[in-house]
Amino acid sequence: MLFAVKKINGFRFMSRLIFSVFIQISILTLFVFPAYAYTDLTVSEAQELISAEPDLIILDVREYDEYCSETGHIPGALNYPYLTDVFEAQYTDFARSDAILVVCLSGHRSEPAADFLDSKDFTSVYNMIGGMSTWNGETELCSSCPAEILLKNDENKLGVLRKFRDKVLAKSPSGRKFTESYYSSGKTINTFLESNPRLKVSVTKMLEQVLPLIELFIKQTQNP
Repeated sequence: MLFAVKKINGFRFMSRLIFSVFIQISILTLFVFPAYAYTDLTVSEAQELISAEPDLIILDVREYDEYCSETGHIPGALNYPYLTDVFEAQYTDFARSDAILVVCLSGHRSEPAADFLDSKDFTSVYNMIGGMSTWNGETELCSSCPAEILLKNDENKLGVLRKFRDKVLAKSPSGRKFTESYYSSGKTINTFLESNPRLKVSVTKMLEQVLPLIELFIKQTQNP
């Protein structure tokens, strides 16, 4: 009988001990390792956030041709394509405390992108439901591309330059800054070249001469 009582008391003690340990672990998980979750926003809520948060970073995770399409993008949005892995490779460009709004075309890419930022302990992440397909606010377009004019929209030649932009330049912060500077200066460059016909011809020839070298560089980069 005494043995049975001791056995019961021992079982109760172990149960209380296990329960106590479980509670302590739960408290540590909540306070020492807080879990962050991104917030879904409607288009109207996203517009309110953009107006209220001057330091908000808007990440457009569509591919570059979508970002620069005729429908445009949200003014000030930065292009970090999700499908081509630019986003996951370069997310460290931002601080974990930054307020970030992630957008794409319909939400199918912005949702996993926002979830990825959560997994990296970003604390203020927002996902715009419905994406740009439901956006009814102001948009802006990418500036004109001088190369498209110089190469007369030759898709084969332009394809090499676009691949260089997306596969090489987009992989580094300095490369992306160069691309942004190039497009933002596009209209100025075009105006200057149009006013200097001889220079325009010379630049076109030079561009066509370096295209094979660019193509070779891309291949070497992709197949080291």
